[in-house]
Amino acid sequence: MIFRHPKQDEIRALLADGLTNTAIRERTGADVSTVARLRADGGFGPATITRRGTRPHPKDAQIRRLLRKGLSNTAIATKLGVDRAAVRRIRKETGIPSPERQPLSLEEKWKQRTRPMEGGHLEWTGERVNASRTPVMRYKEATYTAAAIAFRQRTGRDPVGQAKAECGVHQCVAPDHVEDEPGRTRLREQLRILLGKGERPSSCRRGHDQGEHGRLSPDGVAYCQLCHVLGRTARKGAQ
Repeated sequence: MIFRHPKQDEIRALLADGLTNTAIRERTGADVSTVARLRADGGFGPATITRRGTRPHPKDAQIRRLLRKGLSNTAIATKLGVDRAAVRRIRKETGIPSPERQPLSLEEKWKQRTRPMEGGHLEWTGERVNASRTPVMRYKEATYTAAAIAFRQRTGRDPVGQAKAECGVHQCVAPDHVEDEPGRTRLREQLRILLGKGERPSSCRRGHDQGEHGRLSPDGVAYCQLCHVLGRTARKGAQ
């Protein structure tokens, strides 16, 4: 069983503030050895506040330079490999206000809601709607499908018709795997020719123009969307 000191959270906060092990012992009553262990476990650097006053941080000049450039505490800590607490303290000393948080772009918010899968696929971890569980994302009072955003990332334009994956993985949102209706038709026509099925007919058996109503299934099989709709309507009427 791992022992948790009753004042562990307070000790960690004081470590982040830069106090010495001895000063923390005096404030919390914890053994110096306990404080030292928590310092090591938490990856806290050497104390920057001593009895003699505040000791300059080893990267004080670099931190101050980046603060003046307008970087955030997190960005500076990551760039220089220092504790954010040290950056916060130096920011307070300099009186430089924290930069305003920039809102995420549409693509940045989209990326936060994806998870890599094997084979270069992307799984959507965000919101889904309706019975088909369509991946969607709300951004600045508008709602987009995740696939449409993926398509725009790859092509630089909005999709024509519905955008969806053509990779065989249901609702994959990887930009390279998503096509809009014209792109989807083009890929399926190429597959149809490769499979030796030839060009799709100009009209269906009921005479419907396939330039307007013709569709192709993922395996290249041609069908008439109008016949499909009419058949579905007839079946509902017969019930």
